Amino acid sequence: MHCIWRKVRRPFLYPACTQECKWEVYDATLAGCLKCGAGHICKPCAFEGKCPLENCDDGSRVCTITGYVLPEVRYSSEEYLDTICFDGHNNNSNDNKNCFNNSSNSRHNIPIHQQLDTEITKCIDRLLSSSEARRCRKEENSFQGKRLYKNLMKSIKHFKMRNPDRLPNMCDLLTSMMYQEKRLNFVHPASTSLKERCAQNILVCLLDLKQKGLKVHIGNKLQDLVCGLMYLLRTGISYNNYELLAPIPEIAQCLPIETRLKNYFNINSKVITSVENEVKLAFRDYHQRSSLSVMTGSG
Repeated sequence: MHCIWRKVRRPFLYPACTQECKWEVYDATLAGCLKCGAGHICKPCAFEGKCPLENCDDGSRVCTITGYVLPEVRYSSEEYLDTICFDGHNNNSNDNKNCFNNSSNSRHNIPIHQQLDTEITKCIDRLLSSSEARRCRKEENSFQGKRLYKNLMKSIKHFKMRNPDRLPNMCDLLTSMMYQEKRLNFVHPASTSLKERCAQNILVCLLDLKQKGLKVHIGNKLQDLVCGLMYLLRTGISYNNYELLAPIPEIAQCLPIETRLKNYFNINSKVITSVENEVKLAFRDYHQRSSLSVMTGSG
């Protein structure tokens, strides 16, 4: 359908827009740029498309280009915090006494979800807003800027070799280079609201994991777990059509490059894969036990 729209609207002024595109919506999930002819397609899963998303009051997310509302399952965070029954309150369970164990006696009187929320916020701040995070971001952006400069100089040199009597059009060269260069990945600072959304999604996931039988201890293990979940927020985690971790695709622009985790944060980048496997394994074991108990009860 986009090919038909291009034939109707051409010719276009630019090969590719260097600034904002001027979008025209011609279908529920389709739009085209009137300046360069680029196409935009909204997809049901946020991590599969490139939609600029806005959060609505009811928790839904809408594409700012077409107005398409993503068909996502929305849930109330208060549902998990207000009605959940924490096993740690049961004095008869020795296993639950050890869960979320901490050397500080002052924490025993603090609700578990508040302890988790505090520790998760600390881990996220360290990963996104600490002095290490700022130094990592500065070095990565400097590297990307030098790479961009090097490629631009190379493009100018090739142009002068092909056209010795002409002056290069810097706008055209820069536009063409930016279009061809797909791997430029500048790291952006994270807003307070974005960090709060990340903390909320991770808290809901950890509380759900605890209900499924995974013991989450406050300490170094929790830091690795939160770090892994932060990177998994880019696409979210699902298992058998069940959303384990709600995605926040825009966090991908704020996270440190994975290869720099060891140097700046002393965190092994393999923790991302191990956390994903651990989370899925916990949910799989829980569902298998639930299915087995149902079959045994019905038998």
